[in-house]
Amino acid sequence: MTVEGTIPERGDLPLRGREAEAGLLGERLAALGAREGGVVVVEGPAGSGRSRLLAETRALAVAAGLPCLHGAGVPGGLPVPFGPLLEALSAGPEPLPDPLALPAVGAADLRSWTLREIRDRLARSAAERPLVVCLDDVQWCDPVTLEALATLRVSLIDLPLLWVLAVSPGPGGADEAFSLPRRPGEDYRIVLGPLSDHDVRALAADLLQAEPGDDVMRVARRAHGIPQLVAELLLGMREEGLITVRAGVASTAAETIPRRFLDLVRRRLDQLSPPARHGLQAASVFGRAFTADELAGLTGASAGETAAVADEAVGAGLLTRTGTLLDFRHDLVREALWEALPSALRRSLRRQAAEVRLAQGAGAADTAVPARAELVPGTPEACGRALLLTASGQVGAALREADEGVRGARRFGHAAAALPWSMTRARVLLDAGRLAAARAEAAAALDSAGDPEAGDFADATARYALGRAAVHLGDRDGLRRCAADGARMMAAEAPAVRRTGAWLAALAADALGDTARVAELVEFAWQGADAAGPAPGAPPDPADHVVLARLAPAAGLPGLAAAAADRAAALDSAGLDPAVPLLRGLALQARGIVDDDPDLLQHAVKLLKDAERPLVHASAAEDAGRALGADGDPAAPDYLDAALDLYEESGAARDAARVRRRLRLLGVRRPPRLREVGDEARWGLTAAEARVARLVAQGATNRQVAEQLFLSRHTVNTHLRSIFAKWGIRSRVDLTRLVVSHEAGGPAPKRPTQRASST
Repeated sequence: MTVEGTIPERGDLPLRGREAEAGLLGERLAALGAREGGVVVVEGPAGSGRSRLLAETRALAVAAGLPCLHGAGVPGGLPVPFGPLLEALSAGPEPLPDPLALPAVGAADLRSWTLREIRDRLARSAAERPLVVCLDDVQWCDPVTLEALATLRVSLIDLPLLWVLAVSPGPGGADEAFSLPRRPGEDYRIVLGPLSDHDVRALAADLLQAEPGDDVMRVARRAHGIPQLVAELLLGMREEGLITVRAGVASTAAETIPRRFLDLVRRRLDQLSPPARHGLQAASVFGRAFTADELAGLTGASAGETAAVADEAVGAGLLTRTGTLLDFRHDLVREALWEALPSALRRSLRRQAAEVRLAQGAGAADTAVPARAELVPGTPEACGRALLLTASGQVGAALREADEGVRGARRFGHAAAALPWSMTRARVLLDAGRLAAARAEAAAALDSAGDPEAGDFADATARYALGRAAVHLGDRDGLRRCAADGARMMAAEAPAVRRTGAWLAALAADALGDTARVAELVEFAWQGADAAGPAPGAPPDPADHVVLARLAPAAGLPGLAAAAADRAAALDSAGLDPAVPLLRGLALQARGIVDDDPDLLQHAVKLLKDAERPLVHASAAEDAGRALGADGDPAAPDYLDAALDLYEESGAARDAARVRRRLRLLGVRRPPRLREVGDEARWGLTAAEARVARLVAQGATNRQVAEQLFLSRHTVNTHLRSIFAKWGIRSRVDLTRLVVSHEAGGPAPKRPTQRASST
C-alpha cells in the first residue's frame, strides 16, 4: 500500500532538532522588545536548515508584534550591490525612492547616497519601533554589500535593531560583514550541525505521517543528518511510490535515488559557475576522495583553474578539503552527479580516471574508480575488513560495513557480490547477539547460493554463523544440520575449513549429548593449539578460546584448556588497541576458568561489559556466578541474573535454560521473562519467509519477489512451500487473507494438524 494523502510542506512541519536554536532567537527577540539590539549569525552548510530558522524568526517576530525585514544574497550570476538590503527595504514601511527619481550623480557618489539612504531609513524605523532585519545566504553577497553591513552595524549600534544573518561556513560572509569590534553580550553565533538520529526519526515521521521502519531509517541516515537532504530523499521516494505504510509503519525495499533528490542536486549545481559544475560531475567518477591534480588530469584544466573549481565547490558546501585531498561532503550528492552523466560518458570517464591515477603513480589497488561508493566488491578481502572489526570487538562498525556492502551490491545488481556480503553479515549478527537474525541471514544466503559444497570462504562463514546460532538457540534441527555441515567441511581441501568443520561438529555433538565424539572432534579442531596459528572458526573468534577452556576438561583434555588460556593471553599481549576491552577480558576469563579463580572472572565481567559482544559478556557473568556459587558467595545470583538477562535478550534459549538450572541450585527461581517479539516470530515464520509473504500478499509474482529481494526463483518457491506448510494453507489467496488479518492486528495463523500441499 503506497502512502496516501497530501505530501506535507516542510514549512508546515515542526522544527525538528533546532529547538534550542529557536529558543535562543526567541530570547533575542524578547530582548529586542526591551530595546536591546545585536547580531545573531546562523551558520551551517547548505541544507542544514538556515533558511528554515530564519523563517521561524520571522514568524516569532510577527507573533511578538515586531516588524521584520527580509532579504537574501543571490547564488551564482552577478551580485547586485546592496541587493539584499534593497530587497529588505522594498517590503518595509519606508521603501527607497523609485530609481528614476535618484539624483544624477557619478557611481561613487551614488554608492554613498544609497548607503546613506539605507542607513537613514533603518534608523528612522528602529527609532519608532524595535526592528528585525533577516538576511539569508550572506555568503553570496558582493563586497559592496558586505562593506555596507559592517558600516551599518557600527553606525546603528545604539538602536534597537536585531540583525539575523544566515551564512554558509567558509571564507567571506558574516565574519567579514561584522569583523569590526562589537559590544560584549550583544552578538551570538548559532552553528547548525547534523540532526541526531532521534531527530531524523522524528522528521521522517513528520514527512511520511507514519513511524519510519528500520529500512526507511537506513535510507534516511544516508543523508547524514542534513534536514533538507532527508526531506528531499524521503519525499521523493514517497512521490514515486517507493514507500509503503502498513499499520502506521513506513517501509521500503528501494535503494534508488528519487527524481526529486536529483532535481535538488541539479539546482545546487546551477548555482555554480560552468567550470565548477562540469568539474564536480567529472570528479564523481573518483569515488568520494580525490586530489586536485587528479581532477586536473581528468578534465585537462590548468592547476589554477582546478584550484578555483575546488574553492568554489568547497565554499558551496559540496566538497570538503583535508590537506591535499578533496572529498564529497555527501555521497548521495556524488551519486546524484554520477546519475546525471550519460552512460557512455561514465564509462569513458572511469577509464580516463584510472589512467590518470596510474600516470600519477598510484598502485594498481588504488586505481579502481567505482561508479558509486566503494561498496560493490564481495571478495574475501573486502568482506574481511568487516570480519576483522567484529573479531576485535568493534561489532557496531562491522555491522555498518556489512550493511553497506549488502546494500551496495544489491542496489547495483551484483548478485554474486551480495552473497558473500550477506554471509559476512550473518557472522557479524551472530557476534552482535542477534541470533534469530543471524540464523535467518545465513540460511537465506546459503539457500540463495543453491546450498553449495562446503569449502570456500563465504560458505564457511555462513555455516559457522548458522551452526553457532543453533547451539545458542538450542534448535535441535539446526544442531543436526550443524553436525552435518561440520562433517562435510571436514572433507574440504583447505585445512582451515576442515578444522572449522570439526569445531562446529564438536559443539553440535556437545549440545546434542553425543559426548563420545566430543573429545575426538575437539582434538582434531585444535591441533597445535599451543602454537601461534589461528584458532578454528570462519574467521577465527577469540571468544572460542574461552569455549575451549570450558569444554576441554569435560572432554578429558585438560592440556587443551591450559593451552587455550595461554593462547588468549598471547592475543591480549599482541599490542592491539587498548581501547577495545574484548581481548583483555577474554584472556582473564579463560585463565579464570582454568584456575577456577572468581576474582579473575569478576574482573573479566567488568571488562567485557564494555565490549560489543552480549553473549560473551553473558558467558563471563555465568562463569563468575558459577565460581562464586561454588564458594557460597552471596553475590553469585546477581552474576547469574545478569547472564540470564543477556541470554534472554539474545534469544539464547539453551544458555538461558542452563543458567536457570544454576540459579535453582542456589535456591533462586526466576520465572520465564516475557520478551517482545517481532512480527516474524509472532507469525511463526523466519524473517526471510515474512518478507516473501508480505510481497506476495501485495500481489507480487514469484519472479517479482525474486527480483525485489535479490533471490532466485527457486528460493522464493522454497520459502512459499515453507509458509504454506507452517500456516496450513493451499493458495496465495489464503496467504493474502492471513497477512492482511495479521497486519490489522488479528490472531496469528495457527499451525496445521497435517501437512498442507505445496505451491
